Amino acid sequence: MKMPSLGEMARLDADRTAPAWLHILLETIFFDECLEHLDASRVTRRVSCNLFCVDGTSRPLCSDCIEGEHDSHRIIQTRKSSRHNVAKVKDVESQLGIREVQTYPQHNDLVVFLNKRPMEGNGKPGEYRCKHCDRALLKKEYRFCSLGCKAIDLFESLRRLQLMQLAVDIPKSTEIEDVVRAMPKHKSYIIRTSNKIMVRDINK
Repeated sequence: MKMPSLGEMARLDADRTAPAWLHILLETIFFDECLEHLDASRVTRRVSCNLFCVDGTSRPLCSDCIEGEHDSHRIIQTRKSSRHNVAKVKDVESQLGIREVQTYPQHNDLVVFLNKRPMEGNGKPGEYRCKHCDRALLKKEYRFCSLGCKAIDLFESLRRLQLMQLAVDIPKSTEIEDVVRAMPKHKSYIIRTSNKIMVRDINK
């Protein structure tokens, strides 16, 4: 069996892991006027904060913001499509595995929606559906309609992994009440008896 290259391993890891900045990106409000460059924006017309710095500040940036301080940083440009925020695939794909996220053509670029969009009823019919929100997808290889839906799946997968890691081997003779008393008070647990007792954190 052929071993994957380092690049392939890195891409697979990116597919499974939600980077810390992703949650911030998805909650950021873009396209407001930049309060840091009000005077400059009136001259250059670059009034819109449509940029996000992966390596720097958590606030949206305008074109003037990224000059100098963010020159060597990774920048994601956002746009509008059908009144919803999208990001260019070429800006995102090197930072996050997005092969399973549906892409759309826009102005000679491919883009992905940042968050799920509202649907009327059950949405459009289709064989392939978003794993999270059930929106119809164009191709079989897609599993998510947006970065937001993929992020939810990544966070849930990480949570399941953490639950597995929290499994504790306890002697069969141990009283369940003793196990419960030993657990942190602010968390809830499922305790299953078999050859061993599994203690799993299910705190939401």
